[in-house]
Amino acid sequence: ELKVSKLIKDPANVVLWRKYNLDHLSRTYPAGGRVDSSNYNPIAAWSLGCQMVALNFQTDDSAMVLNDGRFRENGGCGYVLRPRSTFPMNEDRNSCKGRVMLRIRVLAAACLPKPNGDIAGEVIDPFVVVRVHDMIDSVKVDGSGSSPKTKVIKDLAGMSITGAKNSVVKDITDKSNVIKRSISHQVEILETTERKTDTVKDNGFCPQWDDSEVFSFTVSFPDVAMLQIVVMDDDGGGLLDDTVCKAAIPVSCLRQGYRSVRLNDQYGSQHGPFGFARLLLDVSIENCL
Repeated sequence: ELKVSKLIKDPANVVLWRKYNLDHLSRTYPAGGRVDSSNYNPIAAWSLGCQMVALNFQTDDSAMVLNDGRFRENGGCGYVLRPRSTFPMNEDRNSCKGRVMLRIRVLAAACLPKPNGDIAGEVIDPFVVVRVHDMIDSVKVDGSGSSPKTKVIKDLAGMSITGAKNSVVKDITDKSNVIKRSISHQVEILETTERKTDTVKDNGFCPQWDDSEVFSFTVSFPDVAMLQIVVMDDDGGGLLDDTVCKAAIPVSCLRQGYRSVRLNDQYGSQHGPFGFARLLLDVSIENCL
C-alpha cells in the first residue's frame, strides 16, 4: 500500500508501473500500520494495473464494498479483466472521449431491513448516500473549487492509515448542511464525490423520493470508477446514523433507464431479511462533448 502511495505521486512513475504490469504480476496489501484491520482504497492499485489487490476481508468497510462490486461484474467467477486505461498504449486514456456525465436519481426502495438485519426495533427513517469513486489527474488541492452541494473527498491512498482522529482531512460544513473534505498541499489521484437524498420518515417497506433531485457526476475514467450506494437510517445525523444495506457497481457496467439495484448486508450477502431489499434508480449516461 505504501509503495502504491509513493508511485502515484509522480505521473512518470504511474506510466512506468503500468508498463511493468504488462508482463509482470503485482500484489498489493494493507500497510502494517493498520493494526485495526482497516483497508486502503483498492481503486488506486487497480488503476495502476496491479493484478492482485489484497484487502482485510474481516473488516466490512467501504473498500470491501468496492471490491465486492468490482468482482460481481462477471458473475463472481473470481477474475475480471484489467481496465483499458491501465494499458500505456491506450493513447486516448486522458482524452475527453472516455469521460461521461453520469446522472442518478433515486426514486424508491422496497423491503428495506432494519440495521444489522434485526427483527425487532423501531421503524427506520431511510435516506440514500450515492458515491462515485473515480480517478483524477495529479493536482494540488487547497480545499477550494468544490461545488457547495457536493462532498468531494480526495486522498492519496484512499483511507487514512491511522484513522480519522489523526487524519489531515478538514471538514467544512456549509449552509446546505453538506460537508466538503479535501487534503491540502498534496498530490492526489483519487476522487470520491458524494450526494445524499432527503430522509423518509417511518417507512422501510416502500419509501419513495418523489422530489429527489438528479445527482450529476463527471466521471473521468469510467472503466475504473465505481458507483457506491448506501442506505442509512437517520438517527439524528453523523455517527448516530446506522447503515442499513449497501451495494457497489462498476460505472462501466451501468445501464441507462429505470434500474432495480439489489442491496446487500455488511458482508455482501443477500440472505435472510436482505433477500428482497431493492432500490429503484433512474440512470442516465452521456458522453463528454
